[in-house]
Amino acid sequence: MKPHKIITLLFVAILPLIATAQNQPQIKIGTKGIPHGVNETGVAETISVASFAKDGTLHVTKDNKVYTIESFEISILPKKGNDLIGPLVLNATRGNGNISDLKNMPEIKNYKSDGTRIFIERLTASCADCTDMNTITVKAFSINLKE
Repeated sequence: MKPHKIITLLFVAILPLIATAQNQPQIKIGTKGIPHGVNETGVAETISVASFAKDGTLHVTKDNKVYTIESFEISILPKKGNDLIGPLVLNATRGNGNISDLKNMPEIKNYKSDGTRIFIERLTASCADCTDMNTITVKAFSINLKE
């Protein structure tokens, strides 16, 4: 097969995968955070303690539409001590219903320091305005706090 045909074939095979990946819901920490596809694995975002204290909120979006976070499990590994806290199951019926606001959670309040790792698992979110993927489950990811 000629090289230009191979390149054309690869382009035709890969283009739909790229388009599909771009149309997936994304999750990020804070309004200026790095967006990650909800199906990515091994996501470990490192953010400063100061940024987390100001804007430590989970955001799930797709095509400028916002998902409501329904539930997730959270575990905290403080730098001091080897005891993993959690997993704690959080759902939208808790408190004021805004479980996406990590920075103000009582469980995290005492652990917002350099070296703390926060693990999020089994996050489910829903989007009333979305025509497809109305309910999603985000794979596990972690947040590493640094000075």
